[in-house]
Amino acid sequence: AQEEDVASGKAQAGEAESDERGGKRAAEDGAPAGRGRWWRNPSLQWVVVASAVAVIAIVVLLTPGGPERRDNVFRGAQTRFQAVSPSGQIDAIPSRFVWTRHPKATQYRFELFDAESHPIHTSVTRDTSVVIDAPGEVVPPSGHWTVTPLGENLTAIGPSVVTVFQVSR
Repeated sequence: AQEEDVASGKAQAGEAESDERGGKRAAEDGAPAGRGRWWRNPSLQWVVVASAVAVIAIVVLLTPGGPERRDNVFRGAQTRFQAVSPSGQIDAIPSRFVWTRHPKATQYRFELFDAESHPIHTSVTRDTSVVIDAPGEVVPPSGHWTVTPLGENLTAIGPSVVTVFQVSR
């Protein structure tokens, strides 16, 4: 009797091992077949792969075409390096000077001159604009300004843009 219990225990242990490895042997005592790991079932593997592909396709199709497109912050849509403002006849003494970007420039040299071409202000910037803090004290009512595109080593990489302005009174 003891031998039968031992044999029965070995059969159950063998059945458990078989179940853990995905086997489908029925128990000797008529119990249902053990269940294997579901991902090892070839008929279900394609369903899992197809579902993953479907989810990825839905995400790709429903995602908008990337981040919201905004206007170029540094006026980079222009294809030609040029002055933007101030230019010509203006209503008030300007405090901000703006130009379009040069495709190869990393910095710009800004120079402001009075009507007699005396230098008033010079600065180097990475932006495509310069703001002068006390324009009434620094900026003359008429004159011109230049901006020169510069490379990494602060050497000119293109011609300067010269722009004349005059405040109408």
